[in-house]
Amino acid sequence: MGIPFAAPPIGKLRFEKPQQPIPWTKPINATAYSKGCIPCVKPETKAEQALVSEDFLYLNVWSPNLQNFARRGIVVVTIQYRLGPFGFLTLNDSSITPNLGLWDQVSAMQWIQENIGRFGGNSKQVTIMGESAGAESGCGPDDLNFLGFAPIVDGDFLPNQPEVSLKNVPKYPTILGLNQLKDPLIQANSHTLLA
Repeated sequence: MGIPFAAPPIGKLRFEKPQQPIPWTKPINATAYSKGCIPCVKPETKAEQALVSEDFLYLNVWSPNLQNFARRGIVVVTIQYRLGPFGFLTLNDSSITPNLGLWDQVSAMQWIQENIGRFGGNSKQVTIMGESAGAESGCGPDDLNFLGFAPIVDGDFLPNQPEVSLKNVPKYPTILGLNQLKDPLIQANSHTLLA
């Protein structure tokens, strides 16, 4: 649990594709969950705020050799990726990479391919599962390099039709008081971006 698959997307990396994780030279405590992604909705209480962070590109691995949770030889891996404006901000500005949440997922899958054998898994037999937006994540043609099987679970991917969301995009820089996009968005308080 709490295994980094990419560098923390903070500071100048906030709106960049995931980078290689910071190497560690001694064992890390992988027995507790890391903090979760700041959700699409601003956390209201201090208790909710304590459970989330912008440093959340971690995954959790349950292996039959380590836990009873994974039975019948199945290794279970869960990933965290950027959500809301941190993961899917698209402003028609070439300085900001769109769909960072999807890039995070690809980075996690690359980590799984390279490391799942260390947990008793088989990189040639990977099944992904997701619900709602997560169900759509493994549908791209490039994802076929990673997958052995990807069932699709029905659900709405976007709260609005894409045309409605795109019409609202020009309002965001004005609402946030921005004339230029990337640097102020990097420096903005995470709660401001969720307002």
